[in-house]
Amino acid sequence: MLPAADSEAAGEASAEVDATGGMLASLVATQLAIAAFGWAQTILSLNRFRGLRRITHAEWYALAINMGSAAVRVVASLAAASASFALQLTAATVGSLLSWTAFLLIYNDEVRLPSWQQTQSIALGLVSTAMWELNGRIIVSLTRGDAA
Repeated sequence: MLPAADSEAAGEASAEVDATGGMLASLVATQLAIAAFGWAQTILSLNRFRGLRRITHAEWYALAINMGSAAVRVVASLAAASASFALQLTAATVGSLLSWTAFLLIYNDEVRLPSWQQTQSIALGLVSTAMWELNGRIIVSLTRGDAA
């Protein structure tokens, strides 16, 4: 039998693991919801919704790609909380590329090479992503006191 102090420490460690697992599940659920809402927002914004049974294959593929983007953004979020800005920026960049691909699938309603303007839009999107991730890193540094 464990001494009382060891038993108490084990209980605290178990509670921390449960809390961390619950927070991770919340993070994943939030990112998946953001991806699903973003997909629906894009379809509605482009006046493409004609009923659930009339969603095209390209639109369903876009939803799947958005879910993949959500998974990568979980990695970016976790990296933002750690000291790995390179991983954070890489994951966020991949997430942006996936979201952009999903948008093009919905907009073009088929798989095809992007137009020149669509290609330029991803360049702007990647700059914006880098700026958001840098902003997030600055906030994390400020709250930790790293920016002294």
